[in-house]
Amino acid sequence: MWEVRVTQKYTSDHGIDLEETVVFRVNNLTKAGVIVDIFKGYGIGKISYSITNEQEEE
Repeated sequence: MWEVRVTQKYTSDHGIDLEETVVFRVNNLTKAGVIVDIFKGYGIGKISYSITNEQEEE
């Protein structure tokens, strides 16, 4: 399982600095890449992201 964490930092119309983070869990890197591409294309402000592999313990 892969965890995709995307953060947007931007300034509102009223001059307030805002930061929003969303987290998705997907089962392959292709889906993780699609999520990142969507935020790169439609996100606002500065976009940062991380993709990590979550290993399940047995």
